[in-house]
Amino acid sequence: MLQEAEYLDLITRFLSGHTTDEEARVLQDWKDSSPAHARLFESYAQTWALFDGYQPTTPATDVSHAWATLEQRITAAEPATPPLRPSIRRFAPRIVRFSAVAAILLLLTALGMHFWLRDHRVSQPWHEAVCQTGTRTITLPDGSTVWLNTGSRLSWNPAFRTHRQVILEGEAFFEVTPDKAHPFTIESGSLRTTVLGTSFNIRAFPGEKTVEVSVVTGTVRLTASGQPNHTLRLPAGHQARLLADSQILEPLPHANPNTVAWKEARLTFDGTPLPELLSDLERYFHIDIQVQDGLERCTFYGDFEQPDLQQILQVLQLAMGLEIENDHGVYLVSGTPCP
Repeated sequence: MLQEAEYLDLITRFLSGHTTDEEARVLQDWKDSSPAHARLFESYAQTWALFDGYQPTTPATDVSHAWATLEQRITAAEPATPPLRPSIRRFAPRIVRFSAVAAILLLLTALGMHFWLRDHRVSQPWHEAVCQTGTRTITLPDGSTVWLNTGSRLSWNPAFRTHRQVILEGEAFFEVTPDKAHPFTIESGSLRTTVLGTSFNIRAFPGEKTVEVSVVTGTVRLTASGQPNHTLRLPAGHQARLLADSQILEPLPHANPNTVAWKEARLTFDGTPLPELLSDLERYFHIDIQVQDGLERCTFYGDFEQPDLQQILQVLQLAMGLEIENDHGVYLVSGTPCP
């Protein structure tokens, strides 16, 4: 594939009739690939047409011939009647000829750069970071820091310093650098989170029925794509979730202390109901757990630094009298219901 500057050169040679059939085909494919490319070509063609149009003829590859052709057309267009003043007759043709060529060159260059820059901005891909396993830390161009959880993907605007926009698939913790002039926006599924400078966690894995936001410091503004006129301001220490199917955005009655356990490598349970505890284990260790009915009233107290799954399961079995079996990767939890 040619570079943008080479396409501009190719347009010039095409308009002067000095391209091969293959070059003409390449140029046509380039025009058809983007509306911006087509507009750029038409701008060149219209400018060229001001000087007797263009007629593609025999192939050639010498760029200088293209401009020589244009110079000849300009010379041919000069008045046949000799000017009255000898001084003008001696110098005017060369001055007019080269001034016109220079003017056209400047105009074509300006048009080319304008459309090329605009098209280049539109087509420039977003930057992307992926975390396959474990966690990954990313520093964005504005100094903001993002921690990605396992199986997560983050994309950000190539013009990030003036348009602080990111797209999140999965889970991430953000520490956003304050900038009142440029709000920081995260698109995660059908939820938009807007901040100026704060720290918070977003969980938005494809396929999950909810998108969850937990604010650690500062305040964020949440908007569901299905309800663009309804926003929810979420202060520090609070959590909210978006129900993807119904587009209902609601604050949660109590904050889960293990929302950022994946980042801090710490699990905390303070009278936590067993189903909620097991759900936290599923998220932290990326496993599947099925629990017997009737254990909803069972609660657990304990902290685990650098959590180890087998250690936690052993503690639960001993402390709560549970039976836990691994059935082809699915953990089955059963036991005596709590009063």
